[in-house]
Amino acid sequence: MGTVVAVETEDGVVIAADTLAVEDGDVTSKRVRRLFEFDAAVAGAVGDQGDVDEFGRRIEAELRQLDVEAGREVGITNLGQIAADVAEGLGVAAVVAAHDGEGRAKFQRIGEDGSTVSAAKAALGTGSSVALGRLEHADVGPELVDAAELARETVRAAQDRDPETGGDVDVVELPSSESTSTGTQ
Repeated sequence: MGTVVAVETEDGVVIAADTLAVEDGDVTSKRVRRLFEFDAAVAGAVGDQGDVDEFGRRIEAELRQLDVEAGREVGITNLGQIAADVAEGLGVAAVVAAHDGEGRAKFQRIGEDGSTVSAAKAALGTGSSVALGRLEHADVGPELVDAAELARETVRAAQDRDPETGGDVDVVELPSSESTSTGTQ
């Protein structure tokens, strides 16, 4: 299943994930995709890898349809609802990030049952208990670069303790709009 972590700061949101796929105790790939970047949103998901891939495709299709129909950026509330519907249908857990009405990057944790929770830090997957322990004891400043390093190191800590978390660490960032951010972009 692997591990995905998300960290929110004043400057934006960072999501990090490992790239190892394990099925029935055997490594099936060292380079799977758990993170997805869209025009003005990012997401990370854990679950059966085929379902994670499908999650990314469906979110991308929904966002493309919204962009064509409305001609505007999707907000975190709308993205959270879209992701909740898709995650529930596929049985994956996810984190999704987009901007709120004030331009601040925010994320929501999406449960396999379609539930949504807003938080400043989150961890999903088989390494989540190790990752959450590290995240809860970490102090992160407002800068996105600090959040990225924390997220990366948190996934690495999970790799040390969880046999289903491994490979490389991928990281995506969604900066807050310049008008809401106090740091550099």
